[in-house]
Amino acid sequence: MKLTPMNLGLLVAVLALGLVELLSGGGRAAEREIEKLFPLFTSDAAQRIEVAGPEGTLRLHRTDGAWVCSERFDYPAREDFTRKILNAMASLTTIDLLSTDAGSHKDYGLDQKTTRVRVWGEGDDLLVDLIQGKDVPDGLACYVKRFGGDEVYRAPVLTRIPSAQTIWLESRWFLFEPGFVRKIEVTGADLPTPVVIEREVGRSRWHKGDDNVALGRVDSFFAALQGLLVEDVVAGRADPEALGEVVLRVELTLADDSVLAAEFGAPADSVVRARRDPGGFVVAIPEGRVTLMAQRALEF
Repeated sequence: MKLTPMNLGLLVAVLALGLVELLSGGGRAAEREIEKLFPLFTSDAAQRIEVAGPEGTLRLHRTDGAWVCSERFDYPAREDFTRKILNAMASLTTIDLLSTDAGSHKDYGLDQKTTRVRVWGEGDDLLVDLIQGKDVPDGLACYVKRFGGDEVYRAPVLTRIPSAQTIWLESRWFLFEPGFVRKIEVTGADLPTPVVIEREVGRSRWHKGDDNVALGRVDSFFAALQGLLVEDVVAGRADPEALGEVVLRVELTLADDSVLAAEFGAPADSVVRARRDPGGFVVAIPEGRVTLMAQRALEF
């Protein structure tokens, strides 16, 4: 056929119509609808969490609006850490679909030694049932799938979800505002005499009897005291005998005359049992941190 100007124009028009049709989606066999991976889930709806993985199984539940570790005597969980993971799971969508072949699960670490995360709402309403596999090579995401499903997705905002109990515990133990403390008293069997220092009213000068105490030494003691981190929880509030013999006690008297106190037992297996007084949880704190705090008190 001879290519005349009219035929050329007709050809261009047909090609243009075909391109428009292709770009508009008409050339696709089917459209894939993008949705949330767990459409009914929001972080505020979560009431119970269970994580089962290589390190074991942990359970958390919400009480009075706060997350606690069910198998650690309802000890407080790390609120920021827990909420971050819940928000990440709530944001997962089906947009990054990688595979629909169950035979590919081993390539993504979804066939064995996986982490399974379940989240319930009120009652037994299961909102999330997630399997987490390997991290992607760049470490900025991981592979996931719904429990019982074949589809594999890339989860760009979900970090590794640990199944170890202790990682979820609120590790900060003795929190206070140093500027409100007016008196420090440390007593114990291993101390030659009780250590007592007081701050002048309205000033930052500290005294031990008639002697001045350097502010830097007080700050070092405060830093060591606030650096006491919970390694595990040994007993709940209803077990006052779990601490054992008290060998060290710290009291902070605040400006309003309220007292913050902590008691420490004897070291065993590189940890020290401790309790916030009165009637607090009995926790395990690394022995080295308690030793450092006591040394800082002796430097006054």
